[in-house]
Amino acid sequence: GISSAEQLPIRAYGIEDGLAGDSITDIVQDDRGYLWIATTDGVSRFDGGRFTTYGSADGLPHARVHALLEGRDGTWWIATHGGLARFLPDRSAGRPAFERVALGSTMPEPVFSLYEDRAGRLWAGGAGRLFVLEPGEPGEARRVREIGLEALPGRPQTVDSFAETPDGSLWIGTQQGLLRHLPDGRISFQPVLPHHGDDRVLDLEVDRKGRLWVVHLLRVFVFKPGPGELQTGGARPSLAEAAAARGCRITVDRPAALSLRAGEVCELGNPEDDTGWRRAIGSGDQMRLVSNRGMFLWDGRRLREWTEDNGLVDSSLTAVAEDRDGNLWLGTEGRGVMQVARHGFIGYSVHEGLANPKVLSVFQGGDGALYVHSGDTYQRELWLHRFDGARLTAVRPRLPPEIGYLGWSMHQSAVLDRSGRWWIATGQGLLRYPAGTRFEDLGSTLPAVIAARDGLGGNSIERIFEDSRGDLWIATNGARPLTRLVGATGELRSFGAEEGLAAENVPWALAEDRAGQIWVGISRGGVLRLNPKGSGRLERFGPEHGLPDAPVTDLHVDARGRLWIATEGGGVGRLDIPSARSPRFVRLTTLEGISSNEVRCLTEDRWGRIFVGGHRGIDRLDPETGRIEHFTTLDGLASNLVDTAGRDREGRLWFGTRRGLSQLVPVREPVSLVPSPWITGVSLNGVPQRVSELGAPRVEGIEMEAGRSRLEIGFLALSFAPGESLRYQVKMEGFDRDWNPASGARSVVYAHLPAGRYRFLVRAVTLEDRAASVVPAEVLIVVRPPLWRRAWFLGLVALALAGGIAALYRYRVSHLLALERMRTRIATDLHDDLGSSLSRISILSELARRRAQGDADGTRLVTDIGETAREMMDALGESIWAIDPRRDDLRSLATRIRRFAGDLLESRGIVWSLQAPADAEEIKLSPVERRQLYLIFKEALHNVARHSSAASVTMSLAVKGWRLTAIIRDDGKGFDEPAEGETRHGLGSMTARAADLKGRLTIESAAGHGTEVRLEVPLTGRNA
Repeated sequence: GISSAEQLPIRAYGIEDGLAGDSITDIVQDDRGYLWIATTDGVSRFDGGRFTTYGSADGLPHARVHALLEGRDGTWWIATHGGLARFLPDRSAGRPAFERVALGSTMPEPVFSLYEDRAGRLWAGGAGRLFVLEPGEPGEARRVREIGLEALPGRPQTVDSFAETPDGSLWIGTQQGLLRHLPDGRISFQPVLPHHGDDRVLDLEVDRKGRLWVVHLLRVFVFKPGPGELQTGGARPSLAEAAAARGCRITVDRPAALSLRAGEVCELGNPEDDTGWRRAIGSGDQMRLVSNRGMFLWDGRRLREWTEDNGLVDSSLTAVAEDRDGNLWLGTEGRGVMQVARHGFIGYSVHEGLANPKVLSVFQGGDGALYVHSGDTYQRELWLHRFDGARLTAVRPRLPPEIGYLGWSMHQSAVLDRSGRWWIATGQGLLRYPAGTRFEDLGSTLPAVIAARDGLGGNSIERIFEDSRGDLWIATNGARPLTRLVGATGELRSFGAEEGLAAENVPWALAEDRAGQIWVGISRGGVLRLNPKGSGRLERFGPEHGLPDAPVTDLHVDARGRLWIATEGGGVGRLDIPSARSPRFVRLTTLEGISSNEVRCLTEDRWGRIFVGGHRGIDRLDPETGRIEHFTTLDGLASNLVDTAGRDREGRLWFGTRRGLSQLVPVREPVSLVPSPWITGVSLNGVPQRVSELGAPRVEGIEMEAGRSRLEIGFLALSFAPGESLRYQVKMEGFDRDWNPASGARSVVYAHLPAGRYRFLVRAVTLEDRAASVVPAEVLIVVRPPLWRRAWFLGLVALALAGGIAALYRYRVSHLLALERMRTRIATDLHDDLGSSLSRISILSELARRRAQGDADGTRLVTDIGETAREMMDALGESIWAIDPRRDDLRSLATRIRRFAGDLLESRGIVWSLQAPADAEEIKLSPVERRQLYLIFKEALHNVARHSSAASVTMSLAVKGWRLTAIIRDDGKGFDEPAEGETRHGLGSMTARAADLKGRLTIESAAGHGTEVRLEVPLTGRNA
């Protein structure tokens, strides 16, 4: 148990941490896990990391808050000096956080106490008035009713407390004594400790045995109500008189049994002490009571006291609460609030009997007691301490005058062997005290010195270890680093290089496994195994067997026989079967979850959990589950640099640091679920959205613009468990494929979410074993697409595009029609005007030629005029044909070619033929295509007529798909390939025209074998 000599694992919070005020009136934890703290300057909500504080500006009727209550329906009620208020966690922007609830009058009256009974009725105690708020239908205001206090001997100034016993009676503590409100509505009065000015009952608590704890200003009474008690009028003996008559009193120095029958009373506290009692809370068989002298704990057998001597920042306590992780929270009258960590580390330093805070080793002696070795080896200061279950008693062992240097040995630096002999390591030999020397006599008894001259491997002693046979193993920094002192004979046998232990491999740790083998951890890295019954050689195991290449600082064999190895820089090694012929070691480093690879010491609790001390506090490893928990100075540890560790016969664990000694009483915690997180806030572009101030498991209706909105989501899971360190994993479904890596951040920002629907999830995970909360919190998000991607906008664009296409089509059709009409008019005008004029010139020139037959010059001139007119008529005819839209088809081209071929070839006696598709009229050609194709044919036929000497010519026009193939073949004399740079028969112009049509012209000819001209061109106006 906790004694007055021990330092509690306490952490204090005040206004500098964000607390509303330093004078505390009430502490309550809600269902979510928030801790609510009432002060005389407002109320604060604590999430484990920061305080959220409310005052009069947030709607509180008064800054002085007396009591807090969370109803079963989740409503928060706040009793203030200005009346009753209700918390509004789902308020809209700009609204106050609290609203005042009217009670008996419109004038604000103080409310001092609150209670909700089993029927869901809310009881509010004020300044001499008592109100009950009856539950109503959902959404309806509660009906307020005032309860008369006529049963009291006088009108009280305050109604301070409530409690409900198993029989359904409601007990009411007032300034004038105790009231009992029976289930049938009757009220009776019970005096407690009258005749002291007032009879004020500040708090009431019912324990699990149905006993009522009455916290009076001056005393505490434990009362066992019985049926029918206090139900009739008349004078009643006070609880103090009933307790005195029974002779039952419990004090700190007077343990007593607390076995009460119905109607019996017992008193706590000394009558002569002016202890100002304040509050009480019960947990199991324990009761915690706070007063202006500190905290008192009743464990069912004895009453113990915590004061400033145990580390309380202030002994004047005003409130007490226990959170769901088992931590105690103590409110003070002017120093804020304190957290006493559940099962945290209890400290021992110079004030608790530790003569020097630099702890060198912690060990259990052969007599079963726990001993602590501390001191400054360079100052020749050496202390041994014995723990008697409550305190440390120190003694300074006497040193021989020749010992000037004590060395720097840790872990195993002193031994009380099973025969009762003390051994202490120094830098100049091993001290041996006479057998039977008592602990108290170490300071006056001169020891013998065993050194290298006596057979030790060296004078500087590093470790001392006693094995199961009673033999002593001494590690030294010498030529033969390990020595065995046989307990039965006193024989010394040393081990050196010949046995496998070189001088530079200084032993830093020693242990014995279940098979009796001795294990040696060495300073150069690796371990050695020695079978004392074997050949006497040491087997070495190092990195090639899985061990880190780092100095070994401690060894521990656990309850299952596994060997654990602590190293300086390489983490922890483990060997599951130490007797294996070829052992393989398993390593644990920061990658596996331990806090540091710099490990100094190892120990084990009664449940097989391994405690690893090092440079960053202590890790607790559970080999069965793999879970790792981390403890630091925040849990009460004296220092985060832990040098040595041990366990006493009571199962308590002890950790030595250079700033004192820490004790931990391990408990077997039940498997607990990781707390579920809450969404604490959502903001868009810095504008908070409406989310409950207490957090919500699910938030809906978040809508934002794609690409332009900054989304920030806050979240939190609440845990005050010691060694617990929660992290968070988030996932945006629809954006992330999997959970993001765990992080300690309590918010996340998304700056550029694409349009779509998303579901944001967050879960809490433990840092140690990555266990995750079962139910994640979630936010449903809709990211609206940009304006140009929305359906209505796309519909408008589609309509506009369709309208534009229709308008463009209409314009194009009208333009083509107008162009066709213009072409038709031009062709008609050319034919009618210019054509008729040229025909007239041709006719007149013919008449003039006939009249001028005798004049040779006149005849020649007239002939030239006629020829020119006819040529112009031919050219004009071709132009008119080319632009006439009524000729835009392949049939018109074929007809034109036939006419030209007939005029040209038949006059020369050349037989010709032309094949054209049957649907030539349906195959449309553009004016350019018709003209170029015709001119190519015309040039090719001119070449046939002028140069080929052909007897026949065949021509064909064929259309396949979108391509036209034209072939002209004659049986003339042909020609060889032209020389480089030579151009024949207008081939260049034909090729150029084919290129203009994006076609290909090929000519195949050979002397004596005729000529074939092939033209392939794509058609742009093909109608399927």
